[in-house]
Amino acid sequence: MNLFSKIFLSTVLVLSLPGIPIVLAGYFIINEIIYDLHKSNFINEISHIQRYINNAQATLEETGVQDIEFYINDSKNQILNQVNEYRYGKTGHIDIVNHDNHLLTHKHYNKDELLNVSFIKNIFKSDETEGNMEYTLKGKNYFSVFKKSLTWNWVIIFEIEKNEIFQQRNNYIKFSSVAIIITFFIMIIVAYFLAKSNVTRMNSVLDYLKNIEHGHLDTNSPRISQKYKIGIIQNGIKSMVQRMIQANSKLKYEIKQRKTAEIAMLKAKENAEEANKFIMGSIEYAEVIQRSLLPNMEQVTTYLPNNFFLWMPRDVVSGDMVYAEQVKNGFIIAVIDCTGHGVPGAFMTMIVSTNLRRIIREQTSHSPAEILQQLSFLVKTSLQQDTEYAKSDDGLDIAICLVQDNTLTFAGARLPLYYINNGELTIVKGDKQSLGYKKSDIKFKFANHTIKLESGMVCYLSTDGFLDQLGGKKRFQFGRKRFKNLLLENYQRSFSEQSQIILQAFNDHKDDNDRQDDVTVVGFLISEK
Repeated sequence: MNLFSKIFLSTVLVLSLPGIPIVLAGYFIINEIIYDLHKSNFINEISHIQRYINNAQATLEETGVQDIEFYINDSKNQILNQVNEYRYGKTGHIDIVNHDNHLLTHKHYNKDELLNVSFIKNIFKSDETEGNMEYTLKGKNYFSVFKKSLTWNWVIIFEIEKNEIFQQRNNYIKFSSVAIIITFFIMIIVAYFLAKSNVTRMNSVLDYLKNIEHGHLDTNSPRISQKYKIGIIQNGIKSMVQRMIQANSKLKYEIKQRKTAEIAMLKAKENAEEANKFIMGSIEYAEVIQRSLLPNMEQVTTYLPNNFFLWMPRDVVSGDMVYAEQVKNGFIIAVIDCTGHGVPGAFMTMIVSTNLRRIIREQTSHSPAEILQQLSFLVKTSLQQDTEYAKSDDGLDIAICLVQDNTLTFAGARLPLYYINNGELTIVKGDKQSLGYKKSDIKFKFANHTIKLESGMVCYLSTDGFLDQLGGKKRFQFGRKRFKNLLLENYQRSFSEQSQIILQAFNDHKDDNDRQDDVTVVGFLISEK
């Protein structure tokens, strides 16, 4: 079944449905109307008879013969004769019954026949003065209206066959049937044109939607009045399409912009990768240079056979440095923690290590305290941080030891010396003064700490990167206490084992946390003489 047939049948059904209850309601309403009209007319006819009776009685009373039977019967007969001659339609007539249930008008019946209707007695007994009834007499159905005449104690009854009453209804039904048939055909014609009009509008909208489905958003939309729902729907579709066109244009523009941005980003990425490659190449070569500044371990083992140097930059290059050099009757060893880490820190280590080597090799005195004072002066003046216009403010912390003639002399700038002798760990703290900074006092007198060497004494130097490392879920620092216990538990092991254990302890504590700083730890054993 095509779309037109569906809409046509639906329209016919919609138009027909209201007619069915209207026809049924009309049938019952007409019945009631016919009953009411005839009842009203019959009451009027009976009322005429009632007035005749009242007028006759009034005349008898005026002449003073109201008690003389002859005159009464004469008046009654005159009225009864008039009633016998009365006709209404084909079957309508009036009967009068007295209180003994005798039919006084008998032209339509045998002379002595009684009106054998059971409700007559009930009429006299009831308090009602008028009413209507339906009954069957001699095989015919009657509709009647009655009224009591109290003057002579009569009941006036108007009766008519029901067939005659409903002849009007039948005529109405015939007329209505013809009207319904004509109306039905008119509805079919109206339904046809309505369906055709709706299908035309719907097809135009469907064609419009098909064009949109195939991507033809610029298709002209059909013009349909807003008084139709399909017109409202079409207008909504049109608005939606316009928004789609706007969104599509915006999307094309954004795609174009994105492609332009992607090309620019790719170009920038290539440039960044090239620059990064260049920078990393430079940093990697800087690492080579920085490592060349570290002590030569083969030379160190000639005068310090038992040792470990743990040097761990946070980045490729480091701000920490280890310095070791042999001097007359002994050696100097130091750990240095310069400002920052990475490339800036590495630059500082070059400046510091160069000046430190210069001091040690040019000066006849190798006092650690004097070395620190001279180093602070050289770093500060090299960076021009002794002037007001200097933009930098960099420096270092350092722990330095001179081992000579069975004596260890230590001086420190914020970094300590740890040594263990006979199972007891001692910490020798450095002075609370950093080197080279703007606020560093170049005249500050650092203190030398002299320690008499004993066989088997183990010494350790460390920058603060190890102790300050955060670790665990609560991100606590490794701390000095844990570091001391780590040294005491392992100082009797070989220095190779100590190096591995200390490194493992550091990594276990750090876990997944980031490195905070460069880390440097140096350990060495004072050999027996």
